[in-house]
Amino acid sequence: MRHKFPFASAREVKKTERDRSAIELYIGKGAHIQGTFRVRGTARIDGYVEGAIEADGDIHLGKDAVIVASIQAENLSAQAPIRGDIVARKVVELRAPATLEGSIHTMRFFIEEGVRVTGQLTMGETEFRASHDSSPPL
Repeated sequence: MRHKFPFASAREVKKTERDRSAIELYIGKGAHIQGTFRVRGTARIDGYVEGAIEADGDIHLGKDAVIVASIQAENLSAQAPIRGDIVARKVVELRAPATLEGSIHTMRFFIEEGVRVTGQLTMGETEFRASHDSSPPL
């Protein structure tokens, strides 16, 4: 009897390796961290973070993450509860079951049904540049 096993294609393996190598900071489920984090590249967070998170790349917040922090990034994708202000140079994407208590400043904003946001949203290049020209780049 011949058994069939699902194997990933070479293309899928390369994509997975590329995605893993692109993450510069990973905070796992069960981790509890306080402080300011500056990341050159992409961060994936599935634990508890309190303080500030700054990345010159993307930040991905899994549904098991709990964030009590300000966030600055190129792009933010979140399924987690967030209490703090978000500044994303390009895109903020909030997917259920995410919640946000704080302001969002970004060029583009996507929100999935079921997400709750309490705060202020500012969008657009003119407003973004004017309010952040004096801040130093990451």
